[in-house]
Amino acid sequence: ILINAGACSNLKHKIKGKEYTPLMLAAEFDELKLFKSMIEKGGDWKKTYVLPEDSNYAVKAINCLHIAKEFKAKNVIEYIENNLI
Repeated sequence: ILINAGACSNLKHKIKGKEYTPLMLAAEFDELKLFKSMIEKGGDWKKTYVLPEDSNYAVKAINCLHIAKEFKAKNVIEYIENNLI
C-alpha cells in the first residue's frame, strides 16, 4: 500500500550502523514480490552503503545483490542476475 502511495524504496534508515533502504531489507529477506514492486516504482538495487575500512569484507560498497548473496536470498539473486544486470 505504501509503495503504491509513493513511499520511497530508496530512503535510507540506520540499522545497526548501516544505512539500509527498504529495498535492501526486501533483498535480505528474499521477498521477491515486494522487491520487484519496489523496483517497478523506482527502487535502485545498485544503491549502496559503505562498510568501515576495518571490516573483513573485500567489497566495501554493499548493494542489494551483495546483501541477497550474504543472506542466501535465492529468488532475489536470480531476479537481479537475470533481469537487472
